[in-house]
Amino acid sequence: MRTLSVFTSWHPAGYKKYGQQFIEGYNNYWPQSVPLTIYAEDHEPITNNPNITVLDQATTLPDLKAWQLRHKDNKHAHGWNHDMSKKSFLWDASRFANKTFALWHFAKTCGTDIFMWCDGDVRTHTPMPIEFLNEIAPNENQLATYLGRKTWPECGWMMFNRNHPKFQELMEQWRWIYESDDIFKHKESHDSFIFGELVEDFKSMGVEMRDLGGSEQSGHVFINSVLGKYMDHLKGFRKEVGKSTLNDITNNFQHQDVAWWKDIRHVTKSMIMAEKQKNPHEYDATQQVKSKGIKNE
Repeated sequence: MRTLSVFTSWHPAGYKKYGQQFIEGYNNYWPQSVPLTIYAEDHEPITNNPNITVLDQATTLPDLKAWQLRHKDNKHAHGWNHDMSKKSFLWDASRFANKTFALWHFAKTCGTDIFMWCDGDVRTHTPMPIEFLNEIAPNENQLATYLGRKTWPECGWMMFNRNHPKFQELMEQWRWIYESDDIFKHKESHDSFIFGELVEDFKSMGVEMRDLGGSEQSGHVFINSVLGKYMDHLKGFRKEVGKSTLNDITNNFQHQDVAWWKDIRHVTKSMIMAEKQKNPHEYDATQQVKSKGIKNE
């Protein structure tokens, strides 16, 4: 039987807003055979579970801090596009580097056959059997499991096969994009766009992947995939609502019998727009537009 592990990360505000619920969901509903590692930024989460390891981000990921320090005055690394005419998460490479640098560290140190990234604002609401995780994990011939969409992958959930012959090459190429600053030559520099490019590059070489979403999927693909049976992803304004909304449900949704989804509520467009106005950098309309082009040569 292959071994599995999961990791996540959040900052102090994230811990207070959703991190404690993540830990609660993990303690109550995850298989005990799957250890959790938390890369904590400037805080000490309370876990009370020997199956959870907490790593201090600053001491564990000095390469992340060095990279962010090198680009602290680079506006294009902090949300501004190439001509400085617009600010959006699409170009916030420094913000999303927290996830990717933690991923490379965990890939080297976790020691399990399969490892998973799960966004810190995911809430596990239903007991999740180990058989489910093994079922959706990449098989011996697949490099990764991911949530595909029309635009770029939903990187709130990723699984990697450390025993795949192309695993090290994927990690090295991914890291090179950041450390060489090649990332700033790409049309977009957020983590999902870069990961999406890597997925397509490796698939073009004949590498097999497992896609839990699909190239025709859009919107809130996380809950409309098989993951929705056990987890909810409280992206953006959903943190204020407390769960995903009726508006997020698509024809692919198959979890109506799960208790968590029984009292799902409708949220109006005006309510969503009001939340967007509070933080327009977080909610950008271009999320709904398919990205064109791969790299700017």
